[in-house]
Amino acid sequence: MQIHTRRVPLNKDVDLKEIAERTEGFVGADLKMLVKEAAMIPIREVVPFLDDDKGVPTEMLNSLQIKMKHFTSALDNKMPRDKSN
Repeated sequence: MQIHTRRVPLNKDVDLKEIAERTEGFVGADLKMLVKEAAMIPIREVVPFLDDDKGVPTEMLNSLQIKMKHFTSALDNKMPRDKSN
């Protein structure tokens, strides 16, 4: 997980060990997809409050952090449930 999150703004509450335990059996592509999905969640949270013509301000993007709840949501809602197939 450290490889896939090294350039990602993580909140202090993110527990990479817990995520690693929950993703046992995932391959690198799965982990990469998980990090991307978790990173999109805080962006989706602010999109409804933005001006459509201006997009997401750079300073807002720079202030966003991925929290543990974002990883949990990505795992619960977007990731494959059965990695044995």
